[in-house]
Amino acid sequence: MNRRPRPDCSAALKRAREHAAYTEFLRQGIQVARADPRPGLSRKEAAHHMGQVKAGLEARLDVALAGKKDAKE
Repeated sequence: MNRRPRPDCSAALKRAREHAAYTEFLRQGIQVARADPRPGLSRKEAAHHMGQVKAGLEARLDVALAGKKDAKE
């Protein structure tokens, strides 16, 4: 007997495998973070750091967009 798998079952299995892989990825990341000996950041320090990261990314994006605008003209 030659059975074809039901598409809904294969999609559900694929989602289950992806979910399991992502869960394992998160577990490993948490384990690494907990093992990190550096002191944690306060909320204020974290917000300041992320503000700097965001400002740098915005600057890079502005430069990239300006370059594309100039290339079109």
